[in-house]
Amino acid sequence: MYRPIRPAPSERLRLSRDVQGLSTVEYVILLVLIAAIAVGTWRVFGNTVRCALIRAMPPAGELPEGAEQCFADEAAVAATDGVSRRALAPGARNSSSAWGCNGPSPGPSPTVIPSAKPSPTPPPPSLTPADKFVASVKAIMCPRDAASLQNLKSSKVEITVYDSITFEDEKFDGKNWVPNPFSAGGSAYEDPPGQKRIDAVLTSSTDDNAATLYHEAVHTQQPASMQHPQTEYDAYTQEEQWRIDRGLASGGHRKRDASGKDVVDQAAIRRTVDTYPGMVNAPGGGKEKVLQKLPNGKVLVKRANGTKYERAPRKNDTVGGQQVSKPPGGSRVDLNKLTC
Repeated sequence: MYRPIRPAPSERLRLSRDVQGLSTVEYVILLVLIAAIAVGTWRVFGNTVRCALIRAMPPAGELPEGAEQCFADEAAVAATDGVSRRALAPGARNSSSAWGCNGPSPGPSPTVIPSAKPSPTPPPPSLTPADKFVASVKAIMCPRDAASLQNLKSSKVEITVYDSITFEDEKFDGKNWVPNPFSAGGSAYEDPPGQKRIDAVLTSSTDDNAATLYHEAVHTQQPASMQHPQTEYDAYTQEEQWRIDRGLASGGHRKRDASGKDVVDQAAIRRTVDTYPGMVNAPGGGKEKVLQKLPNGKVLVKRANGTKYERAPRKNDTVGGQQVSKPPGGSRVDLNKLTC
């Protein structure tokens, strides 16, 4: 049989005292906390009332010390007035503007609506190289050459403008073929057959831009029976006469006749064309053209009458190379803009 353990008399006394209530010291601590909370609440309420009274004072009234704190939020709003911003979503509160002077505002902060501003005018689109080329050409060719420009459009000649055009020609130095690059102002060709194309270099000279287009346009109208170098003689002759008639600067192919009149200098044109790749003197006089290098080490040459033959390369022989235009793809001319 078990017997319950009973606490000693001293232990029963201690337990009785623990449940009797708060001591005097605990009451004092509780009263101090209540007083502190009351003072803090009264101080916040007092500051809120004080700020409300200060804001209601007339402008000429003298503000008491420390009153500038009551206007801090208003100054911040004034400094950002008119600046576009994203409004807070409904029910959201911005932590920097939802509070008044040292305390919460009576209600949610109002949404600040920025002042209306006119939409800025977008800048005009930048001109492409093709647009610049067309503008410079039309400044010279309109209206006297309107028919020539219309013919390019009607023929659907594709015109592309580049920063540079270089032909990777080669020259025979007596032992080896070495690079002999040729810088060009333009070129005319068909690719694919039947599709006429003009490539032109955009320069700072409106005269040269227009002259290049005029020169290459002549090539697009030449009969298929006309062979090089006659094609170049014809194009340079028409270009220089066109420059003279329009009062433009010389392309380097004019002279004065006995009467002092500007005329086309055919000898100067031949000297220019002689620098073209493949141009060599024929054994019996005149000019021949080296067309290409052959796998057997020889070159293929075309006579003035159009017949061809093979021979060993000679010193200073040149052959035409691939055209390299930069930037790749260039800038395509809108033919609809190429009208006067």
